[in-house]
Amino acid sequence: PSVGVALDDESGQGKGAGRASAGVDLGAAIIAAREIGFAYCDRIYEETDDEKASAVTPLFGRPNTVAGALAFNNAHNHEHYGNLVTYMRINGIVPPSSR
Repeated sequence: PSVGVALDDESGQGKGAGRASAGVDLGAAIIAAREIGFAYCDRIYEETDDEKASAVTPLFGRPNTVAGALAFNNAHNHEHYGNLVTYMRINGIVPPSSR
């Protein structure tokens, strides 16, 4: 999903400096993209029942179950959160999970 933010590289995929076009609030665009991602993942998790969970789906070009893909997604999200916790602590911020 796209939030319609043009980035300053030719691909539009943010592989350049990642600055938004003039007049675009990059912080707001990032939050909007995050919310779209959360809504998408919430819907997928909510719609996955036992039958769908055991279905085969490709993950990185190899067959896996939907449950396996969702478990990977969950672990991957926690790895990113761990990176954010490190960044917060380096900057003197107590992470929400430690409050």
